[in-house]
Amino acid sequence: MQLKNVFKICGILVLVLLGLTGCSRQVTDKASLLKMEVKINLRGSFDLSKYRYYLIVSKGKSPVMPAVSPVESFPVPGSTYNESSPFGSISVNGLNFFYRTYFSSWTDYVVAGTFEGTKGLRLFRSNADGFAATTTQNLFYKFENGIRFDSNVNTNSQQLRFVLDVQALSHNSNQLYFTLATAVLENGYESGTLADTLRNQQPVVTKEAMSTPFGPFSEPEDASIPAAVDIVSWEVKLF
Repeated sequence: MQLKNVFKICGILVLVLLGLTGCSRQVTDKASLLKMEVKINLRGSFDLSKYRYYLIVSKGKSPVMPAVSPVESFPVPGSTYNESSPFGSISVNGLNFFYRTYFSSWTDYVVAGTFEGTKGLRLFRSNADGFAATTTQNLFYKFENGIRFDSNVNTNSQQLRFVLDVQALSHNSNQLYFTLATAVLENGYESGTLADTLRNQQPVVTKEAMSTPFGPFSEPEDASIPAAVDIVSWEVKLF
């Protein structure tokens, strides 16, 4: 083979390899831009000073949740809570019971509320397959700084909408198991008692269903709880 032809073949191979590298980079960039849009509709208007609103994510199965009746404590990871609360079972069972029974099945959660006088959203990550079942100190977990949300948290509205970067979550599997929940705050604390959660669905959304809305789905109304925490419908989309 002539030396000139060898140079030509080498040049072609270099161009092919560069092209493949470029394609690979584009796919990675697209994956890093994957977003999750969540819409929650309530029977009444949001009140971020009295209540909390949650998106809870898990890996491999639906997040385990307390029953909404009878009233149960909801001392979520990273929050202050009333150890001697007369509401729910926190004063009887202790904090670790909630990690062993519920929170160890959660990988992450997003909470909407009022924090240090400002309305907004925060992301708490387990950085594992779940918040550790051995946890005995809630404030071991901190919210993630620098997480940006495209959100509409309007207290005059009955809908909360926000968009989260999926890459910010502790895991990035093909399927995202999740649930939604609301809670009533105890005065002076960052948590309180569980008010409502999804009762008709155990949702999971896959990345193959990008840009296809999951829902909207209706939920039964519950006149026994405040209208501001009664979930009546919801919708989720990846894009």
